[in-house]
Amino acid sequence: MIADPDVVMATLPEWERDGEIRYYHNTWGRWLSAGQASEYRDRYGVDVWDNKAGIKIYFDVYGILHIDRCRDPELKIFLEKRMTRWYWWTYKQYMSGFTTKMNVGGLIRPYTTTIKPGFYQIRYKGLTVNFDERQMDRIGEKRIEYNRKSRRYTIDTKYPRLDRILKAITDDIGKE
Repeated sequence: MIADPDVVMATLPEWERDGEIRYYHNTWGRWLSAGQASEYRDRYGVDVWDNKAGIKIYFDVYGILHIDRCRDPELKIFLEKRMTRWYWWTYKQYMSGFTTKMNVGGLIRPYTTTIKPGFYQIRYKGLTVNFDERQMDRIGEKRIEYNRKSRRYTIDTKYPRLDRILKAITDDIGKE
């Protein structure tokens, strides 16, 4: 398994020895049942958590997963699957830190006028879209996400004309 090194560096403790940097996952043992740990100790004569001879799980600086000193091939596959699941959960958490949500209602409010009771018009830079009160309530609850990594908003309100207006507004926000 190869992980994003930025995610690994941000979430795991770093350890350096002889110029080699590793990022250890020190809590992997919680995935083992007492029976698995006991069976490994009985079969191989080593405790899985032994500092000198036990299993070590880490990523290198390139994001490559290493499961060292695991003598049981089935256990190694089990641990690799668990690490893959852990990584994707961690990746999702890490990426959520780069994403913020913006309220659509707040973005369009300055550009919204009432054209008659129960009907509204949103107008921005020559783009126009009309909605009734029920639609405006739904739109006001929607959120768009800004991804700091890609430096873009993800806009999909299910109203294409509104999406074009939101894109124009958010493009101008980026210029400020």
